[in-house]
Amino acid sequence: VTLFMFESTLLDKSNTLESILETDKSKRTTFESTLLDKLNTL
Repeated sequence: VTLFMFESTLLDKSNTLESILETDKSKRTTFESTLLDKLNTL
């Protein structure tokens, strides 16, 4: 039982990490496109 809980916790952690990375990636993309927009308006 303990092992099972441990594995599911690990799974949760890796999923969380992936979603954090995804969020970070989309934030960065948004930031870059905003930056490009600003440069274009100059």
